[in-house]
Amino acid sequence: MSLAMVSTAAYAGSNTWALTTDDNPGGRAGFDHDGPGAEQEFIRICDQDDDGYRATVQASWSGGSLRLDALGNGKCVHTRPSFNIAEGKTVTIKVCLRKGYSGSPKFCASARGVA
Repeated sequence: MSLAMVSTAAYAGSNTWALTTDDNPGGRAGFDHDGPGAEQEFIRICDQDDDGYRATVQASWSGGSLRLDALGNGKCVHTRPSFNIAEGKTVTIKVCLRKGYSGSPKFCASARGVA
């Protein structure tokens, strides 16, 4: 009798978050490599102030990107539960404030995590 050994790569993902750089941060974004399910990622954006700006997060990784917007004090938006990025990919999030959907990004900050 012989036994076969199978090796699988294990990735240690990392979470990250970022706040806009204004004096009372109006935007907060986060990336969680183990979202609602063990093989799912979770990206969230929250608008923390009722100031007429919307909080946006632009997330990017090799092979993909997305943008989420939240508008209104205390409002948050996140990816759907089945959202997945391949393990080991570096994910960059950039959080900004904008006046309107197409407004110029202001008070931006970036952070990186690993899926």
